[in-house]
Amino acid sequence: MSIDQLIAKIPSMSDAERRSMRDNASRKIESSNAEQRSQAQHLLDALSAHEAQEALELMDYALGLSKSQRIVEAFRARPMTDTDRQVIQTLLDNPGATSKTLSEALRWGGQSWHLHFGKMCEARKEYLWPAPYAEHRDANFYSGILADYNEETSGFTMKAEAIEAFSGMGLRPKRTSQS
Repeated sequence: MSIDQLIAKIPSMSDAERRSMRDNASRKIESSNAEQRSQAQHLLDALSAHEAQEALELMDYALGLSKSQRIVEAFRARPMTDTDRQVIQTLLDNPGATSKTLSEALRWGGQSWHLHFGKMCEARKEYLWPAPYAEHRDANFYSGILADYNEETSGFTMKAEAIEAFSGMGLRPKRTSQS
């Protein structure tokens, strides 16, 4: 198959197929003759251009949605794992709890809850909105996309739009004897 035929197939390929194609082209650049390196670079450029166009289209689409709808769309596009479900449910059931307390509720050590929640949000950032910047960490605070953090108590609480979205996906706070 010619390089132009491969490039023409890019829009119909899955993410996994494009990753594989990118990996193969990257290997060709490292170990092939000049013509193959040129074709591999052309393919990599086409993949990057297609992904950039997809990202723009996704941003345009997401801008027309409410935050709650964006969350639903993010988890439709990248379905939640069992771990995602557990970290979400644990926060819904324990609003205001610290990462350590949330981790303990999952029978995990340290602040594992925070790590998993942040990675879950980061994995869906293109569907959501920018993460707040944490000056003290000099990094984006991905957990802050879907949860509010109280610096005084070090507690996390799910944002209202996330509660609404997750409720529509069947995740609701468990009822306690006091509610």
